[in-house]
Amino acid sequence: MLHPAPLHMNWQHGIDRVRLNRVLNAIVEKYDELDFGNLEWAYWHALCAAPHIVGVHFGAAIDALQRRYIAAGPMKVQTKIIADRPLWKSFSDEIDGVIARSPLPDESKAALRENIGSLNRVHQKAKMEALLREIGIELGPEEALAWKRRNDAAHGNEMEAGGELSLIQDNKLLKVVFHRMLLRIISASDLYFDYATPGFPMRCLADPAAQGT
Repeated sequence: MLHPAPLHMNWQHGIDRVRLNRVLNAIVEKYDELDFGNLEWAYWHALCAAPHIVGVHFGAAIDALQRRYIAAGPMKVQTKIIADRPLWKSFSDEIDGVIARSPLPDESKAALRENIGSLNRVHQKAKMEALLREIGIELGPEEALAWKRRNDAAHGNEMEAGGELSLIQDNKLLKVVFHRMLLRIISASDLYFDYATPGFPMRCLADPAAQGT
């Protein structure tokens, strides 16, 4: 298996000291901030998982990377729809008042009140899009579709007959998405190997994978 990023410009398996040092220094610098020890285990499990469940594991690894990046710089990506706390408190109090005045049974009112806080959370899709914009990464249509389908196995969605090749391609794309995000976040490289395209071409981090395939 090739590295996420090229370590030599002339040979796929070559190692250039300057490029290797950049990758290693980038990992060490961000190791604690990104909780790299747990992140690499999530990545390892994704690599070793059975094909039908790989998407779930890579999705979890990407979610973990996203969560740690946001925790390290909470002002970079908006996680609340109403960020102003006093404004949200006033708004949520109004909702609570509407619930209190409704003719619903107490059990239903309690259930609704428990969900008030979730109304202010930015949807996962929007949060992912905001993070990608922040780090200068754009998903191509194939990558976006693979990301959308990442949790099919976890939700019990059956794979259609003949869909094995599409599943394997989705897994490759999700691995590439993780590589692109990680390499950009830790500034380890400006290039990556596109594992989703035959021949594993090198691409700029900003360029999507599987173009023209």
